[in-house]
Amino acid sequence: PTMSNYPPLPKLSGEVILEVFTHRSLRFSGALLVEDSEYGDNERLAILVEKVLEVAVTDTLFRKRPMLKAEEIEVRRCVCLLPITS
Repeated sequence: PTMSNYPPLPKLSGEVILEVFTHRSLRFSGALLVEDSEYGDNERLAILVEKVLEVAVTDTLFRKRPMLKAEEIEVRRCVCLLPITS
């Protein structure tokens, strides 16, 4: 696949940039948590990304290998999503 096959990345601006790139442990003591924010913090976004990747890998396995058993799809998905360690 070429890059033209993928949708463009969303533009990030304002408050969301701080929430994406700032870990909550870096907030100063006594800082208010932005619970009403429509974005949340980077930990919440990290969980969302993880789930989206799970769906994308599962869908790809399901389409490329339609005869795989559910257990084999899960094993292969887990292997694909293992963190890379060096």
